[in-house]
Amino acid sequence: MGESAPLNTSAMQIVQIHHYAINHNSSEVDKLYQDDAVWIITSSFIIFTMHSGFGLLESGSVSAKDEVNIMVKNVVDVVFGGLSYWSVGYGLSYGDYEPFRNSFIGFGRFFYDPTRDVTTVNEEGWSYAAFLFQLSLATTASTIVSGAVAERAKLKSYILLGCLVILIQALPAHWVWDSEGIFYKLGVVDFAGCSAVSMLCKFRHLLFGAIMFFRFSAFSKRPCFENNNLSALCAVSRPWHALIVGSVSAGFSISILPLLERFQVDDPVGIVPIHLTSSIWGMMAVGIFCEKDRHLYGATNGHAGLLYSGDFTLLGVQLLCTVTVLVYSATFGLLVLVLISKSPLGLRVTDYEEQIELPDVTAFRTFQTVTKAITKWKMLAKTKSRSKRMEQARQKRLTEDQVLTTGGATANGANGGTPHSTHSTSDSYNN
Repeated sequence: MGESAPLNTSAMQIVQIHHYAINHNSSEVDKLYQDDAVWIITSSFIIFTMHSGFGLLESGSVSAKDEVNIMVKNVVDVVFGGLSYWSVGYGLSYGDYEPFRNSFIGFGRFFYDPTRDVTTVNEEGWSYAAFLFQLSLATTASTIVSGAVAERAKLKSYILLGCLVILIQALPAHWVWDSEGIFYKLGVVDFAGCSAVSMLCKFRHLLFGAIMFFRFSAFSKRPCFENNNLSALCAVSRPWHALIVGSVSAGFSISILPLLERFQVDDPVGIVPIHLTSSIWGMMAVGIFCEKDRHLYGATNGHAGLLYSGDFTLLGVQLLCTVTVLVYSATFGLLVLVLISKSPLGLRVTDYEEQIELPDVTAFRTFQTVTKAITKWKMLAKTKSRSKRMEQARQKRLTEDQVLTTGGATANGANGGTPHSTHSTSDSYNN
């Protein structure tokens, strides 16, 4: 492939054309575009499977009566959240309209259509793949929130909440991943969404859980499914780094979980101890273990982690990004919750609805019941029709048997009656 110019883009800056396709003029460029697009699309589908995974995890963590509700909400995240991201969210993250684009917010590319920006077929395909990947991350951020409001939020309010969560996530994505973003320019490394996706949504998860109060039977004993989320440093870590970072993360999770139960912070699916603490630690771990990688060295403004350089610069930048995202998430998350709560829609279901069954799910189950009743009625009608035909056939056979029996008796009677008549006539003659 030849030597390429030094890489000045982040590893996650997939919305721009890959560096070797820009700097390398050969017949292999088309194939490189195709290979990259296939890989990005495949990765996007893998990320989308997280929705089904979260749905199964959440349905196993809530009461049986709300399993349908939590699965419907995961579908809502993709449908309505995807529409929100396509129309507005992507433009806020990666919009390139210069008069309004700056380090804090993007502008442009609303109702995204790559054919308006690209000049070649290769660029169009790559742009679609890049958009799909960012969409998968954004909708995953929305899905995480569904666990925070499990068994407590109205479905209509949750649809609005999911759309707004997508828009809240758009700004940190611009800060960290867009070439004009403030933290991108400072050299923050967040390879796969540790701050822009995981930490952002999981801190809102904690906030939403606190605002909406706990569920009935929220603190009964139940199993916890643990999974660390250290996606910030996956491009800059070695196997022994991962062992250390994972061990520390597990220690944090084990320590935080009893504290939440002690202070009765309702976290239905264990997001805070398992994911939030790991996300914060993951951002800090970059500032400690990041090596002078030849591909990412430019993205970090020439700074390596504390372990390899003795310099606190990268660690400080990672810490600044972490604190900023947490404050931003808390501020706008609280604002959204208050606005929805005060609106005519409302946010929380009543205590009665929570104990019995969410009304939206009741309506859904009513639809299921009606559908099952119609199906059962059709089967019953078929059964009755078949039984009727069988009964008619049986009656026909009985009638035929009776006719045969009656005919035989008549014939026997006729044969036995002749001697009797003769005898009677003879007796009469004799008399």
